[in-house]
Amino acid sequence: MSNIQSKKAAQLNGVFCTEDLLHKSGGGLFSLVRVAMIRALELAAGKPSLIEQPSTNKIITTVFEEILAGKVMLKKKEKV
Repeated sequence: MSNIQSKKAAQLNGVFCTEDLLHKSGGGLFSLVRVAMIRALELAAGKPSLIEQPSTNKIITTVFEEILAGKVMLKKKEKV
């Protein structure tokens, strides 16, 4: 099984590669946690998912799938 295939299989089992999540979230670990928390609260409040078919109804899994799909990123502050 190739590395890409094993990553896809892991994602289907709810295991996500931290490096991919960090890269896609647009920052470091703190940024990833912050963006995931904000998006999870939005989903819990009833906002719709940004991806067509989440693999599960678990909020955090949906958040990670949205981040990996490039749908959710931390906005960079503009310097004034």
